[in-house]
Amino acid sequence: MNLGARLESANKQLDTRILISGRTRELINGDFLVRPIGTLRVVGKNEGVATFEPLTLSSRATDADRELAGFTRRMVEAFRAGRLAECEEILARVEARFGESRLLAVYRSAIEQCRRMP
Repeated sequence: MNLGARLESANKQLDTRILISGRTRELINGDFLVRPIGTLRVVGKNEGVATFEPLTLSSRATDADRELAGFTRRMVEAFRAGRLAECEEILARVEARFGESRLLAVYRSAIEQCRRMP
């Protein structure tokens, strides 16, 4: 219950609609198209929590939904691997295709912070 409340609070900061944990992603068993958001630190947890945003039912996913999920997955993977230039390039493509969002601003800020303090 506490994790759910923490993830709900993070929605406002990230401009997402619903955030779920990795375990919940496993339980929905592919019924929803999800995109990774990243690993978040939440109060009460010692380790970060992998988070995802369900975009739509898999059976109703449009090409644009799948494109957004794919771009976001590649952006998150590039950031996690420390490939900041690649992450930034994908971020720019997402922004050009889908518009600005708080999630993209968070990643842009994280990239800048990594460059200042590697």
